[in-house]
Amino acid sequence: MKNVYAPSILKTADGYRMWYTDVGVDRWVIPHAHSTDGKSWRMSPRPCLQVDQKWERQRLFYPAVLRIDGVYLMWYGSYWTARRQTTAIGFAVSADGLTVLSEPSVPLHNNASELGARVSARRRDVSLHSRSERGVRAMDIFTTIVQTSKKLGLSAFAYLRDRMSGSLQPFSLAQAIQQAAASG
Repeated sequence: MKNVYAPSILKTADGYRMWYTDVGVDRWVIPHAHSTDGKSWRMSPRPCLQVDQKWERQRLFYPAVLRIDGVYLMWYGSYWTARRQTTAIGFAVSADGLTVLSEPSVPLHNNASELGARVSARRRDVSLHSRSERGVRAMDIFTTIVQTSKKLGLSAFAYLRDRMSGSLQPFSLAQAIQQAAASG
């Protein structure tokens, strides 16, 4: 494969999926390829992500893709139009890994992420830390559920009660995130 730079590869049930920077075109884009064996790759006919946001300038690079609850999440870099020689991180979502929805309202800084992380740090300080790795993981998961629910305007208590009872009635957090992303 030619012009492949900084690939992000996921193993799937039917092989491998790869997103990468195509450095063979003047405006770097992020295409997709599929392989059943990890050696022979079939390229998708068009890029799944190209420069189309006001903050992006000339090139997209360093895609990092995760698949969580059936949704593909992609973080990627681009040069920032507001400040020369400055890179910024973009975020995009896809149901199939090919049709990517960029989110132009994602801020070009990580202050919101740092503020979110402070909740966990404050909780650790107040509770005098956890006694085991298992406790640390449990508290991190609990905090993530509560904070995500809060950002989506959901009741974390109702969500946890529903999941622990096994009724699985309202919806999953993944569905709520997808709905919030779709409504823009």
